Amino acid sequence: MRGLVAGAIVLALIAFVTGAATAESAAEMAKKQLQTAMFHAGELAQRGNVAATSLMHLQHVMNCLEGSGGKNFRAAVGNPCQGQGNGVVIDLQAAEKAGAMGAAKAGRYARAAHDMTANVLGYVKGGSAFTEVDAIQPWAKQIAAQLKLAVDALK
Repeated sequence: MRGLVAGAIVLALIAFVTGAATAESAAEMAKKQLQTAMFHAGELAQRGNVAATSLMHLQHVMNCLEGSGGKNFRAAVGNPCQGQGNGVVIDLQAAEKAGAMGAAKAGRYARAAHDMTANVLGYVKGGSAFTEVDAIQPWAKQIAAQLKLAVDALK
């Protein structure tokens, strides 16, 4: 009888540790992708005076947020988050489901950044991509701010 109880305790501990590791790894993957996306929105999209360059970096943000299976993912511009995870949104959902601290809050900020990015890129219904760098860059700065809040929520 003691052997059965001890075995059950060991199995419960293994399940707990595995679940915690899954939550942590999904959150860590999301965090790394968020940091990459934040760099593209907060630094790279802010440089220069060419709208196409800023839009390209915001597409990088979108690619990081959605992952390669996302409806707005564009492989042609590259995926700076390749190998870092499955996409911020997917990894945060997995982290939240596994009970990772801050994942739900980070998800809200990431979704706000996603919606803002979709607006600038013209992916919203009836929308068109911004064409003026002076209009794109302030949005990129706000997108980066939302991404930073998401990163901070995972600390």
